[in-house]
Amino acid sequence: MGAMTFSEFCEHVRKHIAEHLPEVEMGREPMIKKVEKNNGVSFTGLLVSSTDDMSVAPNIYLEYYYQRYSDGSTMDSVIEEIADEYRNIRSNALSIGKLTSIDDWKQDLSRVFVKLVSLERNRNQLADKPYMQFQDLAVTFRVLVQMDRNGVSSTPVTNDMLKDYGKTVEELYEIGLKNYIEKFPTRLQTFGELFSGRFDLPPLFMDEPEMYILTNDICVNGATTVLDKESLAQAREMIGEDFFIMPSSIHECILVPEREAMDKNGLAQLVYEVNREVLSETDFLSDTVYHYDGETREITMLNPPEWMKEKEVEQEQGITTEKEPSLAKEAEKDLAKGMESDAPELGKEVVKEPEQAVETPRGRGGR
Repeated sequence: MGAMTFSEFCEHVRKHIAEHLPEVEMGREPMIKKVEKNNGVSFTGLLVSSTDDMSVAPNIYLEYYYQRYSDGSTMDSVIEEIADEYRNIRSNALSIGKLTSIDDWKQDLSRVFVKLVSLERNRNQLADKPYMQFQDLAVTFRVLVQMDRNGVSSTPVTNDMLKDYGKTVEELYEIGLKNYIEKFPTRLQTFGELFSGRFDLPPLFMDEPEMYILTNDICVNGATTVLDKESLAQAREMIGEDFFIMPSSIHECILVPEREAMDKNGLAQLVYEVNREVLSETDFLSDTVYHYDGETREITMLNPPEWMKEKEVEQEQGITTEKEPSLAKEAEKDLAKGMESDAPELGKEVVKEPEQAVETPRGRGGR
């Protein structure tokens, strides 16, 4: 028998997963379901539920496991890995208790936190959810389900949930930002401080301008920290002058002091290229470079360079142009590869969907 296609693999897993979970009494037949994540990227999930707790149904993404199968692992061993993942996710979900109705969310607003995403790439997903626009980004709201060594588990706040909260979007923003700051403390370090002792920085990267990483203590959704005015003011004090903000992903931003950014177009080019050559689709935040003014404590967007406008027109027309990669991009790619192989254990995000399907950390693309 030849190698299975992805569709055949998914169907085989669906039919045989119960055999690898003899201790679980299935509530209904396992299902294969497409799940749309950040930036409209879809993943294929295996939804498994049991009769003893129908409110908790782990949703395990299968792309990762298909790759394991394609790389030579036996089908049985891969399904056993999926079964182990199910046990782990469901155990964690049950440990926080049942969340079976809107009232459960409404009773605890202290779990609501904010998350920055691309506005343009998430318009469809935001249709039934409250959000606030911040520059070219969207401030969305999520409910924290669990945070432990396995990652962060959360579910999105919907418009119906907002009504039940009895809050306006502006009021929810104040609550969500306060909770984010408390639950995800700011981390601000230079590249050297952040990666010292973890792996060797590429020599070329060491010659790049002095740059700082702004994120949170678990490096998950850390770009949201730019919403915290106090964190930005502290960054301004640490850096000693105003700075530019490069959105390297939804998980962190790079701060570049004005004295080091002689060529603003160069910053825009670095962000643009890394977004397309290094970053996973789910981790994309923006192509825009921002500027922080310490006197006004405000962030403003830089106008995109002409070449970027031309690129956008070419993409709309389906025109592709090839060019040599920049040295800065190559250095950033080397750095990203190092981060991928040595990512902190907490650097994972688990998303708990409204239907209460708890997703595995494998579902987060990229690093």
